[in-house]
Amino acid sequence: MMKDYVASTEPNSPQVIIERQLETPMLGSTTYIYEVSNDRKCNGDSSTPDTRFMVLDEGNPLVSEFNSKGVNVKANEPISLLLHSIAGIAKQCSVIVKFTPETNFDYQIQLSGVLQSPRPTVCKAEIFGISKTTNLVKPLPLEYHKVCNG
Repeated sequence: MMKDYVASTEPNSPQVIIERQLETPMLGSTTYIYEVSNDRKCNGDSSTPDTRFMVLDEGNPLVSEFNSKGVNVKANEPISLLLHSIAGIAKQCSVIVKFTPETNFDYQIQLSGVLQSPRPTVCKAEIFGISKTTNLVKPLPLEYHKVCNG
């Protein structure tokens, strides 16, 4: 059985929120987010088991969301996330991202793309840091970003 991610309980821990902006069929879509090892590739299993980080859903009554309001993570430790989105039976895409959260910031990952026929499947992720002191939002580079469409 897959383990659930254990959120950080340290004071002032960075929070990760994931927003989806996906073009999907009327029946909606689900995005499963897993913490993965830093050496995770698109194809095949990694050397360590994945951990369920978050589940986001729109329109599927059979899927329960998990940590949909955000997750507190450890500061100054790299985290790699696999974002796997599914719409219907055949449309899916995955994105792997890696970044190192800092203490005085929260983070918003924006997942965008198209999971709707007859258009080609496209997904991408961007990350924004939100200062806890000023609320200023700024785009940040990802240490790793790999799109695994198909």
